[in-house]
Amino acid sequence: MNQPKKQLVQLFPTYLWKIEFPDELTRSINQSILPLIERKLQNIPLTADKVLQTEQNLHLEPEFAELVKYIYLYANSALEFLNYDYEDIQITGCWANISGMGSTHRRHSHPNNYLSGVYYAEVTSGNNNIIFHDPRAQTNTIKPPVKKMTFYNSDHMIAEVTPGTLLFFPAWLHHSVPTSQVDIRRVSVAFNLMFLQFAETMGRPMWEKNIY
Repeated sequence: MNQPKKQLVQLFPTYLWKIEFPDELTRSINQSILPLIERKLQNIPLTADKVLQTEQNLHLEPEFAELVKYIYLYANSALEFLNYDYEDIQITGCWANISGMGSTHRRHSHPNNYLSGVYYAEVTSGNNNIIFHDPRAQTNTIKPPVKKMTFYNSDHMIAEVTPGTLLFFPAWLHHSVPTSQVDIRRVSVAFNLMFLQFAETMGRPMWEKNIY
């Protein structure tokens, strides 16, 4: 007797694109962007529990030209993979984050954009994770105990990064940064992208530079 056929169908996937730059390219980008980031934040001390953030127009700085080139390259590659019919995409905001020991970043998303991303310039073991949260709110209605946490029963996913990692994800996807466990700074560059027709009117960040 023939056995029934079984198939696991994954519906409505949420994508995370992860690019790992080679060491030589990472050094080239960092040698250009890090001095500028440090100049912009030189008058603000980095103390425990704080996250320093620059203004949101770093993509317009000449020092960021190489990184911006790769952001557009891989953003367009992601949109081509999704088979979208669009004219152009534009960076609507780009800012640097410098985090100290004990710092964290609460769960949030990036309104009025289509893609968000992060480039990691300086990270090390103990401050090299970003958490992505399950966007399906209904999954919290019933949560039975699990025998083992797996890809299929977890309500979050932890992405581990290294210097030179570039991530892209849907701007609506909630994410957070766990508490840094090491007394070594973490430097990342976050950015948003939006289709050009929307970017000109709605895509700019809805917050000002800050110190957490």
